Amino acid sequence: MITSRKLRSIMEARPIGKASGIVMSLVVYPQLVGFSGEIPQEDVVEYENFHHVTIRYGVTEYDPKKLQMALASVKPNLSTDSAASSVGYFEGVQDGKCDCVFLKINDDVTKALEVIKNIVEDTLECEESTFAEYKPHITLAYVKLGRGKHIAEMLSEKFMEYELDKLWLDEVSVHFSDGDQQESTIYFNLLPSDEN
Repeated sequence: MITSRKLRSIMEARPIGKASGIVMSLVVYPQLVGFSGEIPQEDVVEYENFHHVTIRYGVTEYDPKKLQMALASVKPNLSTDSAASSVGYFEGVQDGKCDCVFLKINDDVTKALEVIKNIVEDTLECEESTFAEYKPHITLAYVKLGRGKHIAEMLSEKFMEYELDKLWLDEVSVHFSDGDQQESTIYFNLLPSDEN
């Protein structure tokens, strides 16, 4: 159970032009790079270079102070040894051009992320979501259309070898990017703390 939350804002509020993504960053986990490297090169369309979990895409309001205050009260239950549970895939992503191979997020962490997602949606203006269900995941790579299932099965056999059962989320970066490529980030810690 989270006992405290640390928040810090890097930039002051400014208007945002286009919709921006909000992503949850992972601690640098070198095993993810090696694990993704197990995908045969001939199957890869594009590797994911910045491993993250998207909380909410399509935020049109930029107000870090307002979001910071709302997130300060969040105490999601992340009492789990690992955020990743298994390997999965989506078929026909990017307008049906390729498949996406990813790490699934376990149910407990998904519930905690949904709490954060709901607060983001209640606090800031967002575009209407095009997804019926929230399925947080960590994209590993985009692969050739029709190869996702085979690659996910192949990687599943190596899941424990890369100690992905020990991958967990600690610091979140809530990331704003506008049409001018200007960016800012809000960080908060998801790890339990002894502080009151």
